[in-house]
Amino acid sequence: MIPGLMDCHVHYSSPGGPDWIARFSDPLLEISMRAIELAEASLRSGVTTARDAGAPQGVSIKLAHMARAGEINAPNIRAAGTWIAHRGTYVSFARHFGEAHELRDAIRMEIEAGAELIKVALSGWNEGARPKDATEIPFNEKLLSVAVEEAQKLGSRLRATPTIKLAVE
Repeated sequence: MIPGLMDCHVHYSSPGGPDWIARFSDPLLEISMRAIELAEASLRSGVTTARDAGAPQGVSIKLAHMARAGEINAPNIRAAGTWIAHRGTYVSFARHFGEAHELRDAIRMEIEAGAELIKVALSGWNEGARPKDATEIPFNEKLLSVAVEEAQKLGSRLRATPTIKLAVE
């Protein structure tokens, strides 16, 4: 017998494939049902803990709560909420900000919604599902400091990937 596996970066609300970003714009019911099906399949394949790196409209947070409540057979899920990105640089369903106070508010709102991870996109993505050149993104050191300070103030730790993930402990 092997111990349970941990998946550190999943998006249960997306089916993957070449149009995976576009599929986040599917109807909410479809996204939610897909997330449940993929989380259950993940558990059947041996994943006992997963970090869901976010979904539109808090689907990943709701999925994590359903798993904890025993409403679905799924791994233990630590979930990011909706992605946070600088206005005009990321997909339309992200939580957008322009000023530092809006970034703080977005982080606070995600934590209040139940997010255990906060995902702040440092790189851009256009609606055609193609990454934007990082030099086009107005996310500078000052805004990054604001994000880290706000997350720390709310008791979280920093997790870094191509986008930033802040874990709420």
